[in-house]
Amino acid sequence: MKLKKITMEDIAAELGISKSLVSKALSGSHGISEDTKEKVRAAAIRMGYRFKKAVPQQATDKTGNVAVLLPREDVGDFDYWGIILKSIEVEMSRNGYSVMFSGIDTHAEKGVSLPLSITEHKVDGVIILGRIPRPIILSVITEGLPIVLIDSDYHDLNVDLVYADNYGGGFEAARHLIAHGHRNLGFVGNLDYSWTFRERYRGFAAAVDQYRSETGEETTLSTFSGDEDFNNIPISYEKIMTCLEAAERPTALFCANDPVAFVVMQAMDKLGLVCPDEMSIMGFDNVSKCELSVTPLTSIEPHKSLMGERASQMLLRRMEYNNGVSEKQQLVVKIVERKTIKMLN
Repeated sequence: MKLKKITMEDIAAELGISKSLVSKALSGSHGISEDTKEKVRAAAIRMGYRFKKAVPQQATDKTGNVAVLLPREDVGDFDYWGIILKSIEVEMSRNGYSVMFSGIDTHAEKGVSLPLSITEHKVDGVIILGRIPRPIILSVITEGLPIVLIDSDYHDLNVDLVYADNYGGGFEAARHLIAHGHRNLGFVGNLDYSWTFRERYRGFAAAVDQYRSETGEETTLSTFSGDEDFNNIPISYEKIMTCLEAAERPTALFCANDPVAFVVMQAMDKLGLVCPDEMSIMGFDNVSKCELSVTPLTSIEPHKSLMGERASQMLLRRMEYNNGVSEKQQLVVKIVERKTIKMLN
């Protein structure tokens, strides 16, 4: 059955506003608040409205370029995003495309300008990595360019997405620690930082609950969340110290990502606590430093290179043929065992 074409009238009816206001919001006209523009764009994307390119082009008028957007604060994270970026560049180059990279200020006010490569349509498609603010993503979509998200918080948008199975990773992390005899568990990481952190915690907590219900055995889960004010690490140092200095501190911690795990291990060292003898630690992301730390860190591999490759392939297909139906590809993660988890009796 042929899908119904969504019109501005449909969007107006959905939101209870005029077609004229919808038209002005979608075209980015002055005099329309950024909140209204975001509301209209979000509704249009959710309903499957097909945006037209701002600059008319012939089907054969290709630029041979794709844009990649990444939060500016993550540009120096070569261990995680660098691997994904390299994979994108390799796959795009193999298919005859050049990559135009831009760092995005995620703390800018609403209405921040998009890179000229996008607004002037010097690219044929866009890949967006990580925690790019929603208004920016909506603005890119309204430019009418094919778009793919990687590891994004916004699963409600009607766009292609590639992401790791964060929930499953958290679930398996808890099962792994429980299998090693740990019953006093902890999670460390700011749950307000990202959707991925919340999913990792949700999976971890679900596995603990399942074990309790299946065995009746007492198993505790302590959560150490809070601010993200410690040298760009998504957890406050005070929360880490609260965890480590607790009278009944957990015997094993699952950290929301590897940088958090490394800070926890450093804090343990300052307190004279030995890992894993006095506390087991597990991270997520499996960055290269995991193997290089004094005690190699057990972590979860989200298949970073494959994420970049799959996102590139999705964008290549979308640039060739856009049927209006978005795809979401979830990659199954795996535990990489090293030396930071102790088997308890």
